[in-house]
Amino acid sequence: MKRPSYRNILTAEMDTKVEVLREKYYPKKDFIHHIFYDLVRSYLKPNFEILDAGSGPFTNPAYDFGKFVKTIIGIDKDPSVKQNGLLNEAYIGNLDSLPFENNRFDLIFTRYVFEHLTNPIKVVNEFNRVLRPNGIVALMTPCKWSYVCLVSRVTPLRFHKFYKNLRGFDRHSLYPTYYRANSAKTILEIMSLYGFAEDRLILVESDPSYLDFNKVTFLLGVAWERIINKYTFLKGVRNTIIASFIKKKELM
Repeated sequence: MKRPSYRNILTAEMDTKVEVLREKYYPKKDFIHHIFYDLVRSYLKPNFEILDAGSGPFTNPAYDFGKFVKTIIGIDKDPSVKQNGLLNEAYIGNLDSLPFENNRFDLIFTRYVFEHLTNPIKVVNEFNRVLRPNGIVALMTPCKWSYVCLVSRVTPLRFHKFYKNLRGFDRHSLYPTYYRANSAKTILEIMSLYGFAEDRLILVESDPSYLDFNKVTFLLGVAWERIINKYTFLKGVRNTIIASFIKKKELM
């Protein structure tokens, strides 16, 4: 029988210690996702048809909105979207050329997708086209001025895959990032230009999951999260943008 390596034992011990700290400082797991869930949920009505834009294959119960609406449809360029069990219908396609008729949806939501868009203007224009009057866009995306995104922007994709693999995640699920619409200012400008009015804007720092190598780095991350969420003048570099917009005009 093969004995576990010292490195594996040490890693497991460090993971356990970090998890204890995570439970202490963040008893509400994935609180960022709870904020976004509550935002989307506040808009939903039983007769709504909604679109999960960039849905992927993931069947996270935190986004099981189907029980609150008439229909939930998903689209992603990755064929694995067909595996998403939370969707009534799944389409393979690009967000800048949606295969839906005009004024189809009541709400579009998207999570951690805007950072991957090569042409966010075309995507927002398509959102406007397929949304009904007073339809809603709800989005969650990283802020390009956060420390995580600053590192991401100056490192190649192969480094991101290495880092993700180091943390025990599937490196093959990574996609290139461009951050062309990843500041609150840029998002507000694009959405306004393409017929949307801001409804809610939340800038928040999440738990320091990118620093969970060991107790020291994680605690440093906790300290940073507490400081940056406390002081308003630092809100521009908080790592997560959560926002919603209402369609106010049709575009030609």
